[in-house]
Amino acid sequence: MIAGMRSRASTGGTPLAVQNEGSEHLGSAGFPPRSFGAQRSSSRPLSLGGNSLVVAILSPFLALTSASVQRVLLAVVILDIPLQFGAHLFYREDDAALGALGGLSISATTLALAGLYLSWLIRAFANRNQAPRARVNVNWPLVVYFAITLTREDVVFVVSVLLVACLVESVVMIILRFTGMPSTIWGLPTHIHIDSDTKEGFMRIGGTVGSSNFAAAYLSISLTCAASVLFTNLGHWCKWLAAAVLGLGSIALILTFSRGGWLALALSLALLCFVTWRRRGLSLKAPIAVLLLLALLYVPFHSLIGARLFGDDRGSAESRIPLMNLAFRIVEDNPVLGVGVNNFTVVMGRYLTSEFREGFLFAVHNKYLLVLAETGIGGLIAFLAFFVGTVRKGWQCWDLKDPLLSPLALGFAAGIVGHMVHMTVDVFRGRPTQQLVWLIAGLLVAMCRIGSTPAREDSFASAT
Repeated sequence: MIAGMRSRASTGGTPLAVQNEGSEHLGSAGFPPRSFGAQRSSSRPLSLGGNSLVVAILSPFLALTSASVQRVLLAVVILDIPLQFGAHLFYREDDAALGALGGLSISATTLALAGLYLSWLIRAFANRNQAPRARVNVNWPLVVYFAITLTREDVVFVVSVLLVACLVESVVMIILRFTGMPSTIWGLPTHIHIDSDTKEGFMRIGGTVGSSNFAAAYLSISLTCAASVLFTNLGHWCKWLAAAVLGLGSIALILTFSRGGWLALALSLALLCFVTWRRRGLSLKAPIAVLLLLALLYVPFHSLIGARLFGDDRGSAESRIPLMNLAFRIVEDNPVLGVGVNNFTVVMGRYLTSEFREGFLFAVHNKYLLVLAETGIGGLIAFLAFFVGTVRKGWQCWDLKDPLLSPLALGFAAGIVGHMVHMTVDVFRGRPTQQLVWLIAGLLVAMCRIGSTPAREDSFASAT
C-alpha cells in the first residue's frame, strides 16, 4: 500500500497498472525510465524527516504522561516554596515597601504547574472513551494545585520532599547567620533576606523564603509536619530525616526572632502531642522526644529568646494597633465589597490620622482584617471557610485511624491552626506561605480519599 501511494504521488494519481504501461511508453519516447527502487530511495529522506519532526513535536507531550516526569515537576513545585526561584515582572518598589504585591511573579512553580496541568489534560483526553464511573469524585483543591491523582506512594513522596526542602532551607539560614552572603546565591534567580538591627542587637534571618516572619511561618508549619512523621509507621530513614529537620529547623526558626512564628509552632506541637496522647494505644516516646529536643535547643539561645520575648521591642508590637484602627476605618466605608484586592495601600492615605506622623505605615499586620478591608464580609467568610474546611479534612483523616495518613493529617491540621493564629499579627501576602497552605489543603483532600479506600484496593497499604 505504501509503494502504491508513493507511485501514485509520482504519477499524478493513476493506477499501478497504468503507471507501468506509462513508464514503458515514456521510456520508448526517450525519457529515462525511473525504477521503483529509485522512487523509494528518493522518497525515504522526506519520510524520515517528516517522522522526525512529528516525534520531536510529540516527545514533550508523551514525556508528560510519564509518572516519573510528573513527580519531578511536583518536586520542583515543593522545593520552590522555600527556595523561591523566579522573577517579578512590572515590579513596583514603592508598593512593595508598603506591604502590597509589587508585581507579577513568574517562578519555577509557574512552569512546573503548567506542565502538571498539561499532563492532566492529556491523560483526561486519553481516557475520554473509558466507561463512566459510578461515582464522580473531583478533588478541587488537589486539581487546582496538583493536577494529578495521588496515591499512598505519592503522599510519602510529597512529605519526603517537604522534609528535604525544609532541611535545605534550614541549613541555608544557619549558614547565613554565621557567614552572611550577597543578595543572591551564585547568580541564581533567588534572593537572600537578612534584617540586621543594631539597636536591638540581633540579626533576623529570612533565608530564601522572604522576610523573617514569612520564613517563620513556613518553618512552623513544616516542623509540625516533621513532628507528625515520628508518629507514623514509616521506616527509620524517614524518621531520622524528620528528626534532622526538627533539630536544624528549630535553630533556623529561632534565628528568625519571630515571636508569632514561635507561638505558632508551640501551639501546633502542643495540639499535636495532646491529641495524640488522648488517643489510646499510642506511645508517648515521640512527644517526649520532641519536647526534649526543643528544650536542648533552647539552652544555647535562652538569653536571646528571653530578650526578644520580654525585652523592649522598640514599639514593634504597639505599632500594629494604629494599623488595625486604620483597617477598621476602611471597613466602615466599604463593608460589603471592600476596596479591592491589593488596594489597601492605595486607599489608606485617605484614612490616615495624626498618629501616623511618626508611626509605622504599612499594610495592616492582620491577615483577617486585610481580607475584610479588601474583599468585604463575603471574602472574609470564604477565607475562613477555606481554612476551617482544611482543618476539618485533617480531623476527618485523623479519625480514620490509618497508621500512615492519620498522624500526617493531624500534623498538617495542627500546623494550619498555628498558622491561623500567626495570621493575626502579620500580612502574609507572599507566595511561600500561600503556596504551602494550598499544597496542604489539596494533600489533605487526597489523603481522606485514600484513607477511605478499602485496604484490598490499595496496593501500598501493606507496604507501610
